Amino acid sequence: IICSGGDGTLNQVVSGLIDSKIEIPLGYIPSGSTNDYANTLGLSFDILEATNNIIKGEKYLLDVGQLNKDHYFNYVASFGLFTAVSYNTPQISKNIFGKAAYILNGLTDLANIKTYHIKGKTSSTEFEGDYLLGMVLNTTSVGGVMKLDPETVNLSDGLFEVLLVKKPKDMIDRGKLVEGLINRDYSNPAFTFLRTDSIDFILDSELSWSLDGEEVKLGKEVKIENLNQRLCLII
Repeated sequence: IICSGGDGTLNQVVSGLIDSKIEIPLGYIPSGSTNDYANTLGLSFDILEATNNIIKGEKYLLDVGQLNKDHYFNYVASFGLFTAVSYNTPQISKNIFGKAAYILNGLTDLANIKTYHIKGKTSSTEFEGDYLLGMVLNTTSVGGVMKLDPETVNLSDGLFEVLLVKKPKDMIDRGKLVEGLINRDYSNPAFTFLRTDSIDFILDSELSWSLDGEEVKLGKEVKIENLNQRLCLII
């Protein structure tokens, strides 16, 4: 099967393959507006080159995320502040301010930033707090802004990277938060960062989640599991 489109289109194709219990190699020609997953994988955006790479490429087994047994994601499941900001920041702001544009666009009015009370549990740790953003990742980049070190991220190791961000208390905290996001330094107390093969969230309200850029409404309890090497992609 060959799929051409953006992250959302690829998500639907992969979801269909898993739900249908079909195990067949998948070729991907990225042609969407964001293409985070293709960037992480280093795929060509030239249609002829991408097609040729599929014909001559090798099979790679990649992890897929599963939410509550009936939703899937290839590279990110997220909720909160930057879920929409990463995709909706005006292009002129991106051109002028670069990566910081997304972040600053979402942190303009500290008083009105919405937070979500979250309890989280993995096989090795538990946490609780008020967060403005949560992301479960299997990628090195989301929206060109939220970035992880390519040297430490493995898309086939059965583990997610989980990043949660607390609301900054003042402008100084906001500056540290923005700096941490841009520099990929999550040692700041405003961040909760961990790696896990599964995680349970208990939320104080129903939230809209973004799965590879596609919005999905889920309940107050969300279980996310790693389907290790479930996707066979030709690269």
